[in-house]
Amino acid sequence: MPLWFKLPASPASRIMVYCGVLDKGRRNRPLSKKQKKANRKKSGVRNAVERPFAYFKRILGYRVVRYVNLKRNELHFTFLCIIHNIQRGITIKAFEQ
Repeated sequence: MPLWFKLPASPASRIMVYCGVLDKGRRNRPLSKKQKKANRKKSGVRNAVERPFAYFKRILGYRVVRYVNLKRNELHFTFLCIIHNIQRGITIKAFEQ
């Protein structure tokens, strides 16, 4: 499957969607060079996206939302993002020196 594809039901087929699902080899059917190249491309994006969420879940304990209200959950997640960005900034600053 290509990285970007058009939605079939979209009006005038102008909406493009990113497909980040990795291709998987099967028994007696290894991945082609093209599929391996696409997987390397996708895995770089996937790593950049999943790393902060792993941090939220493991370090900050954000496995299950605590509030019934959507606004409170949104605010809690925003604060977690702020905490992550501050700590990341401190780490980057430490490596620059």
